[in-house]
Amino acid sequence: MSQPTPASDGATRELLRDADSCVKCGACLPVCPTYAHTRHEADSPRGRIGLVQGLVSGPLAPDAVLAAHLDGCLQCRACETVCPAQVPVVRVIRGGSARLRAAGIDASWAAFLGRQAARLAWLRTRLGAGRA
Repeated sequence: MSQPTPASDGATRELLRDADSCVKCGACLPVCPTYAHTRHEADSPRGRIGLVQGLVSGPLAPDAVLAAHLDGCLQCRACETVCPAQVPVVRVIRGGSARLRAAGIDASWAAFLGRQAARLAWLRTRLGAGRA
């Protein structure tokens, strides 16, 4: 089976245009709760955008690991508030996730539980419960 071309339809072109507007500056990293929890680039807004770019343009095959990274986003939009390029990060991630679901790939329970742990850690920090 051949990979779809990046510009095969309007929705794909729009998704790539949104993703390509990311300049990879890293301004999103300090405000991302999942990146703060895992310290893994693929769990940051910048990393997730890169994963979507790879998925849509062809080098990355759809798989459960990719789905877990995209599904790990809390969609809190903190990254969007600090992004100097005003990248619609959540829209990019949702677009990538939709393509994965269309390919029959969905995140695992492990990813779901990891996301819940990251949400709890983020809430504890926001509520001040993490202070000694």
